[in-house]
Amino acid sequence: MIHSSVRRSVKKLIGPVCARAYDFLPENMAGKSVAGYVCIYGDYSDGGFPRIISLSPIGEVLPTSESFFFADEKAKRLSSHPTHVSSWQSRDKERKRYGGAIRAGALILSFSGLPEWVDEALMVAVAADMNRITEEEIARVTRISENPLLQVVRG
Repeated sequence: MIHSSVRRSVKKLIGPVCARAYDFLPENMAGKSVAGYVCIYGDYSDGGFPRIISLSPIGEVLPTSESFFFADEKAKRLSSHPTHVSSWQSRDKERKRYGGAIRAGALILSFSGLPEWVDEALMVAVAADMNRITEEEIARVTRISENPLLQVVRG
């Protein structure tokens, strides 16, 4: 099942992505635990209602964490914008709408629990690991968010 494959990939990659983030963006990672929620949506960009496939914790998420809400919100918001490839395209920090979700073929992958650049880099790494995103699509996501961590994680 797809949610099992995504969870395995997230568990495999969250450590290395966070390690690169600590090296590259130490001020953003200070005090962050390596945990959060991964959300998978089926992409119904043809006008149908978006369907959640899975929303599950990775690591030990604190009970006070809002990661559950934000992982779902990012995926749902991206699904509601059929021409968008990244939740950064509808990001609005004042309304607590963050980056961290991407399109990966017919899926939308979202993570919340880390700084939003790291959430996004993790989802790009997972999509690449699962052969669900092309180099051209990664480049487009990178241009949209101007996420410096994507270059570090890919390189």
